[in-house]
Amino acid sequence: MTSIIYLLFQALTKLKASVLHFACLLDASTDASQLETMVRLILNPQQNKSDEEIQNHELVKLCAVEGITPLAFALCHPNVSEKVVNWLTNIEDKKLILALNMVAGRLVFTQGEKEKNCDYLKPFLRQLVQDKNQTIRKQIFHIVCRHNNLYLLDSIFKIDKVSIYLNCSVHLLYG
Repeated sequence: MTSIIYLLFQALTKLKASVLHFACLLDASTDASQLETMVRLILNPQQNKSDEEIQNHELVKLCAVEGITPLAFALCHPNVSEKVVNWLTNIEDKKLILALNMVAGRLVFTQGEKEKNCDYLKPFLRQLVQDKNQTIRKQIFHIVCRHNNLYLLDSIFKIDKVSIYLNCSVHLLYG
């Protein structure tokens, strides 16, 4: 039975999307605990892995043909938890940028809407900003500003000890 479940979770579509991609797709009827349970069962069907082992699962790193990882879909899910984002952030730099582009374009607030609690973005934004690659860091502003996403830009600046570095890099880039 376990090997059948493992094989099912390894199946891919023609566009190389996995079951994890589909689990993270936007579905407002799925609450945070249901999404967390679903992702945990996909990445750890026997419930015997640590969080670190879950983060290193091959499905976390797998991207569809267009380069989109499950993280990108999860970040756009209205009920995603910080724990799920933590599990999915262990990916390559350029895949983080693709996820940022997707969330910057989709995380939109209508006029008069109260700011949503987007604490779930913190692990992703920390990973993105603390990246060693200078080129990636510079792209953060370009992507967020291209999508005119002031709330996401504000969230980036609220990350601990990041705003000083980012202010310096923007000054050096545009100063």
